[in-house]
Amino acid sequence: MIIPIATLLITPAAGDMLVTDFSNQHQLRWQIVNDTVMGGRSSASFVEENNEAIFRGNLSLENYGGFASIRAAIKPINKAASKVAITVKGDGRDYQLRLYSRLYSGQVSYRHMFTTTEEYQTIMLPMDAFIATYRGRLLTELDPIAWQQVIGVGFMLADKKPGDFALTIKDIRFMP
Repeated sequence: MIIPIATLLITPAAGDMLVTDFSNQHQLRWQIVNDTVMGGRSSASFVEENNEAIFRGNLSLENYGGFASIRAAIKPINKAASKVAITVKGDGRDYQLRLYSRLYSGQVSYRHMFTTTEEYQTIMLPMDAFIATYRGRLLTELDPIAWQQVIGVGFMLADKKPGDFALTIKDIRFMP
């Protein structure tokens, strides 16, 4: 299910907390986690260049696969945040932004779906609209993630459409 979101271009404000803008390579240590951990055949790469990052690969449904993802640990957020802003361009596919909580040692992720276009867009995702998941299953009994709990961010493609994909990420920000 895709949750409708507002898409608009924004100018960074003084109260924003920049997670990364890829202007300094290796600000974060990104890890690729694909369905190969359970026998799937999807592949992915992650490259930082020219003040952006490109997450690309091939999504395969073979061997009960069907997801490709990247994730990184982040420093604790030290300002109140009510939304996450991401500036991305893609291939028209539906991706997930994932937040990881310190309460669950990174095992539970909170996801928010977004649809990409072939043009850069800044997408605002309200933190209270992220949905708790564990290995693809919804965890409806958990409270929404609070900004103080966030220890990691990630992107995932799991749209059940095999084939090549590419998501370019310009920046990730937490906003008041």
